[in-house]
Amino acid sequence: EQAPWIELTPPGEYRRTREPAGRVYLPTASYEEMGEWALPPEQSTRLAHLKHDLETSPWAEVLPFVRGGFWRHFLVKYDEVNTLHRLSLRAGGKVHAMTPGPEKTRALDALWAGEGNCPYWHGVFGGVYLPHIRGAAFSHSIAAEAIAEEAAHPRPFALAETADLDGDGRPDVRLATDVLALTVDPGRGGSVVEWDYRPARRHLGNVLTRRREGYHADLIEALASGAARVTEQEGLETIHTTAVRVKQPGLERFLIYDRWRRASLRLHLLPRGTTLEQMWRDQQDDLGGFATGAYAWELDEARGRAAVRLRRAADLGGARVSVERVIEMASGAHGLVHRARIRADGAATAPALLAEEWGLGVFGASGEVWAEAGGRRIPLHEPGALPEAERVTVNETHSGLALTFEPSAPVGIWAFPLITISNSEGGYEQNFQGAVLVLCRPVDLASGQTVEHATRCRIAGRPA
Repeated sequence: EQAPWIELTPPGEYRRTREPAGRVYLPTASYEEMGEWALPPEQSTRLAHLKHDLETSPWAEVLPFVRGGFWRHFLVKYDEVNTLHRLSLRAGGKVHAMTPGPEKTRALDALWAGEGNCPYWHGVFGGVYLPHIRGAAFSHSIAAEAIAEEAAHPRPFALAETADLDGDGRPDVRLATDVLALTVDPGRGGSVVEWDYRPARRHLGNVLTRRREGYHADLIEALASGAARVTEQEGLETIHTTAVRVKQPGLERFLIYDRWRRASLRLHLLPRGTTLEQMWRDQQDDLGGFATGAYAWELDEARGRAAVRLRRAADLGGARVSVERVIEMASGAHGLVHRARIRADGAATAPALLAEEWGLGVFGASGEVWAEAGGRRIPLHEPGALPEAERVTVNETHSGLALTFEPSAPVGIWAFPLITISNSEGGYEQNFQGAVLVLCRPVDLASGQTVEHATRCRIAGRPA
């Protein structure tokens, strides 16, 4: 039902039948608080406290003029948001360049379906912290780009290209086939920050980095003082509430912050005694910066194959260690291969733990996502380890997705969840943001010796 004076009118029709009222430039956010939330955590907290103090001061009248940051700073604050935004822009350019016809119409439908702004920000509500919202937006943009590229290249195809894909002023590498598309960031550990499985329209790397948020300080203070209330939907609060409500006890256990973006194919060299607990809490001591530092790189493209070759060297004690890596995909293949060649030169031997990290956007309730090797299974909602094996499979029950990793030599297997603590109108809550799989093996980097490691990843799952 609607009031009789309400008349639904499309914008175009209204414009044709009404005179303009004048000129206006709209704010860059839907409402005032978004400018506060777009700021870095410390500045966001300071601004919130300043506004609170002004409310009861003689200067209260200036409050309408106190603003926060620029809305697009969410693209800086959350790398994952920027990845989604850049994918949408890239896909849009390819779709709009298509020849008019049914395929272009289908691509436009997918492109426009992914253009809601819900996953692009976070404040008191979920936004980017809700995996299903991120996943839906990624899915539509992945579909749009896949349709456009399939129209431009006869299947099967393989492409390797370089461009500044994330807008940070440095070149990135994109490898694409009719089945997979990867974005590799050579400047940040040679990591894979986008990993699209086209048949299922899935971003397999749809994880979220664990970050400090401005409201975490309020939660920590309330937990320490006993002021936090454990509640199960006793009614919703407004975004202006000062009450601290938690949906379950023990949230402080998951206030863990990552030092760098969670992604796939970070290659770590670690001290031999590094533990699963240290990796889960991101407290490991990375040697040589191989997991996060910049790599020299070159494209390695041949018919039916797309690859990037990455190189980096660093001093470890008295040894000079060089790492050469290749990330490779073949047209039509439902998988990829990662190869690493590590060589040490110098007087000293460097014992280390080689650890290959994969950030996996797999989701479901406890028991619905798990890793399996050698007949044993561990759920991914808690840190866990599997005995040394030559194959490990990560499964997602509801979608039928299975990711199988086959290393060239037996490896130890660690897995742990990425759990974030976010605020909502119902209270503080934990969110499962995917999992990290680590394949590790001890290596002795003796002078003049070379260690070779390779992992083949095979992907199976129902098409979209």
